[in-house]
Amino acid sequence: MNNIFVRSKNSIATISLNRIMALLPFLVIGLYINVYLAKDYSINNILHMLSYPFIGLLIGIIVNFIFTKKQKKDHLSDILFSSFHIEYGLILGFLMSNSVSLIVFSISLLVMFIISKLVDIKINIVAVTFLIIYICMSLNGGFELTLREVLTEKDYIIGNVNGGNFSTGLLSLLISIFILRLKNFTKMDISIYAIFSYIALCLMYSFITDKDLLMLVFLNSYLFIFTFVASDSISSSYTLNGVKIYGLLVGILTFILSFKLSVLAPFISIIVASFFSTFIDNLTHKIGKKN
Repeated sequence: MNNIFVRSKNSIATISLNRIMALLPFLVIGLYINVYLAKDYSINNILHMLSYPFIGLLIGIIVNFIFTKKQKKDHLSDILFSSFHIEYGLILGFLMSNSVSLIVFSISLLVMFIISKLVDIKINIVAVTFLIIYICMSLNGGFELTLREVLTEKDYIIGNVNGGNFSTGLLSLLISIFILRLKNFTKMDISIYAIFSYIALCLMYSFITDKDLLMLVFLNSYLFIFTFVASDSISSSYTLNGVKIYGLLVGILTFILSFKLSVLAPFISIIVASFFSTFIDNLTHKIGKKN
């Protein structure tokens, strides 16, 4: 099969560090929006926002240290990045808003990360963990994304729109995609096909109904999720044509589900697509052989 990511020569550490670096623009711009533009310079606000990615990072490190079979020749980086859980923790931290209980967030990550280490399941860990956090919060006061009053196109560019603390905005998205493209350590075809299929459907729907196109496109951090969650190295398709079909499936399903399950639409779509990833790869491989 034509492996473009998981079975390449790049190590988990190399892939994870590249993707973590691509998250930094969201961190910087998120702080600018949530601190400077919100005029909330309190230490409590800043620390609370940063606590989600910090806890996600810490839990990823702890799980890797505990569940990695250590050998004498292993370097610290080999243990730290023995799996993608550090990256998963950071991504989930970026997707949180201040409404989410830190206790619920921490326990959900710890339990799901341990299960994923003990049980060999090919499923998107980030999407499932977010779903669990959402359900837990729904039973305990509700899950609310950071809500903003969007006034101009500038708000969409810098990310002053609804979503997680660090997961919105066209500017940060473009910078991150550029970083990811520099080394091509990620399945960008999945992200690109998911983004463009979703935007194309939004464009048609907006034309028919006169709904605000920008509002539809930048809804609830969908573009961030397509870029960093859908392109997970373990659970998604990896053949040359498989990643394209996978991305299209995620984008189309997200658009359909967004009418009823606005916040959960991309995560459910990614979970469904991950169940069919092996089938998609096998199908595209067989078709490729016939041609």
